Amino acid sequence: MFSYTKAAIVQDIIANEAKILSHPLLQAISGDLTAYNSSFKEPLPASALDYQIKPERLFQILDADSSQQVVIEAAKSGSSFVVQGPPGTGKSQTIVNMMAELIGNGKSVLLVAEKETALSVVYKRMAECNLDHVCLNLHHSGTTDKRALVHNLSRTIDYLAQISVAEKNDLFFERLAYSRQSINSYIQSLHTKEKPLDKSPFEIFGELLKKEREEIPNINIIFSNFSQWTPSRLEEAKHLLNQLAGFLEFLQGTKSTIWQNSKLKYYSYELQLEIEEKLRDFQEAITEIKKISQTFPANLQTKHLLKLEDIEALLPSLQHILNVPPLPEHWTKLDISLAHQTFSQLQNDVKFLESNEPYLKHKYKSELFSSELPA
Repeated sequence: MFSYTKAAIVQDIIANEAKILSHPLLQAISGDLTAYNSSFKEPLPASALDYQIKPERLFQILDADSSQQVVIEAAKSGSSFVVQGPPGTGKSQTIVNMMAELIGNGKSVLLVAEKETALSVVYKRMAECNLDHVCLNLHHSGTTDKRALVHNLSRTIDYLAQISVAEKNDLFFERLAYSRQSINSYIQSLHTKEKPLDKSPFEIFGELLKKEREEIPNINIIFSNFSQWTPSRLEEAKHLLNQLAGFLEFLQGTKSTIWQNSKLKYYSYELQLEIEEKLRDFQEAITEIKKISQTFPANLQTKHLLKLEDIEALLPSLQHILNVPPLPEHWTKLDISLAHQTFSQLQNDVKFLESNEPYLKHKYKSELFSSELPA
């Protein structure tokens, strides 16, 4: 019923056996990569497309991003590759652009798919771009109606006969190339790190937007020679500004300082020297107070002085001590043991008098017992 050796595809394989076996891709699949590696071309990177592909040599009819353009250029260069991606990522769109590019370069394209649905999607997009006349549907459903097949071929032949010499659009493409170069230069400048800060405008704008989102208020500050700042100088400025931020509550008036009610009307270098001298004196006074506070608790039997309020509470006692008249000079030369012995004898005499007071008052005058001594 069916003669295998008479099938057209089998006859083609037999007739072109040597050519098929010498194909670099088939040799690579069989394990010999020599021919494939010698003919392999590294695909253009996305960053080089605009600089190496002239606009007048582009025949893409649908939008394509840089990753899709890399695939298209790889197909134009004759590379063999596999493109993978989930549904909706632009594979059919890339196939349409790929076919348009190859046809624009005078080549024929054979699109093979397992299901007719995939072919219909590509054909529909070609038709939407008025390029259905360059497509010939050889799928089973497209060849059953021979009249439709002949009609499509006749329509394509008529269209090709009407094609005239392309118009000269050199000025248009020249402007397009200039505009593309301007846009690329802008992007490159936006991400180029500039000296002396070693930051790009993109990074600086990002920092400004971040501050804006954080609702950091704008402060108009003029820095001298800012264009000559080094990264270390910038870090130093950031450190100083962070220190200044610690005084924000004082600047907003939510906290007060000892200088808030100052009567100063001006500030000068001489005044700064005077203030520094007063501060040094104040620091020395604090040091002395610390030394005194270590001896007061033991000598005066007081609590430890921890705050200025404690010293203020002790001031009356200190003032009283200062107002005490000096001791007579000969008191410091008195024999303490002899004085203590005399004082003890005096205590005994007083106790004796107190114990015999009724008897003595009966015998002696009452003035003898008066504490007031005669002058």
